[in-house]
Amino acid sequence: MAKNQVPLKVKLTIICCATLAFCGVMLETAMNVTFPTLMSQFSLPLSVIQWVATGYLLAVAITMSLAAYIQRRFSFRLIMSVAVILFIGGGLLCAGASQFWMLFAGRMIQGVLTGMIMPLLFTIIMVKIPHQIQGQYVGTAGMVVALAPSVGPSYGGFVTQTFSWRLMFWLVIPIGLLAGLMAVIVTEKSKSSQSDRLTFPIFQFICLALMLTGFIIGFNQIGSAGIKAPITWGSLVIGLIGLVMFLILSRKSRHPLINLHIFLYAGYRNALGLYFLMMFMQVSQTFLVPSFAQIVLKTDTFVAGALLLAGSFSSVFLAPLAGKLLDRHPFKFSLLIGILFVTFSSLFLLGLSHRLTSLIIVVGFLAFMIGFSFIFNNAMTYGLQQLPEKLVGDGNATFNTLQQYAGSLSTAVVGMIITIIGGSHTSAIDMIHSATAVYLMLLLLSLALIWLGYNVIYAEKKNNKKD
Repeated sequence: MAKNQVPLKVKLTIICCATLAFCGVMLETAMNVTFPTLMSQFSLPLSVIQWVATGYLLAVAITMSLAAYIQRRFSFRLIMSVAVILFIGGGLLCAGASQFWMLFAGRMIQGVLTGMIMPLLFTIIMVKIPHQIQGQYVGTAGMVVALAPSVGPSYGGFVTQTFSWRLMFWLVIPIGLLAGLMAVIVTEKSKSSQSDRLTFPIFQFICLALMLTGFIIGFNQIGSAGIKAPITWGSLVIGLIGLVMFLILSRKSRHPLINLHIFLYAGYRNALGLYFLMMFMQVSQTFLVPSFAQIVLKTDTFVAGALLLAGSFSSVFLAPLAGKLLDRHPFKFSLLIGILFVTFSSLFLLGLSHRLTSLIIVVGFLAFMIGFSFIFNNAMTYGLQQLPEKLVGDGNATFNTLQQYAGSLSTAVVGMIITIIGGSHTSAIDMIHSATAVYLMLLLLSLALIWLGYNVIYAEKKNNKKD
């Protein structure tokens, strides 16, 4: 077999996993466009309806924290089989939801699916694909992450405007079912020889779940209840306690849920920070833009979602090219390109935030997605390549957990900003001020991006001198 040749079964497994993950992630942002419709149908405020997105992403993040354990304990085939069942069950519950709690429960179930399948996708690539072409494969598979959140609003807007939001689920169920069944057929059965001896670290998981949930609820309640409300500071305190206890238990455990030794590698830490920031910034915009377009620009749901299409399709072409660039050149080249576009986008959108038009939003988001394509997937590839093979599973689980947690946290933060400025009934002028505040936040995050980029480039120069 040639050095860089990949078996057909591995390719098919990656394609099927990517398809199933695409369906799960796309539905997340597709729901963002339906918020005004859901608010009217269920007679609930935005602070409650937004939990369709926030709760889903939280379920994904908590499940992804278990990815390393799940992949060590169970075979890839069994994981795929459970994922298909969850996808179909959650989809049917959402499609037939007559009350909000049914829709919320269905999205939580599908969140567990995405939390299982996304880390599996990248683990297969890092384990089964030769090192020399990992960047290309991660870049191609990463289009799921880059494309799905941006295509979702267009898909959701068109279906909701033309038919019903329920049809969004009916249309993807057959696709997910076909991809899942194919993956079950071609995915290997093997698992770790030590899998039967692994015990589930239940207390570490509880602490991690408390941390993730506490911080999300706390930030979400700042907007609706205020910072002084018991539910706000109480949730933040619970999140902090969960974090501290998780760190203590993980350090003492022989089989930690996530091996904290991954954070001893500076290159990995910097790459993880880049990855988190990029996801936070992207989901912030996919959450803000559809609501802004409908409330301020008075567009319908389809046009509101379509404003993100140009940026979405740019990532389709650029993500694999960026991966090839990483395979052939140091990470700093793609990183510099990405930082330039992201910083320009933040300055451009903030400077014109009080005069936003459809064209300005399209151009600004397009520039952001170009930069996103050069940083996001390459940061993950670069970060995992800094770890020894025995820690790749833990590193991958952490990447995927923080990716989804960044999305969940960003929806909570943007929702908090909108609620603080506009209250429960956001007017057009309130939404304009909210957009300015969000784009100011993105500019500040761009500065953090520059700082992390400097750390990566400095570390690469230091390593080159040693060599």
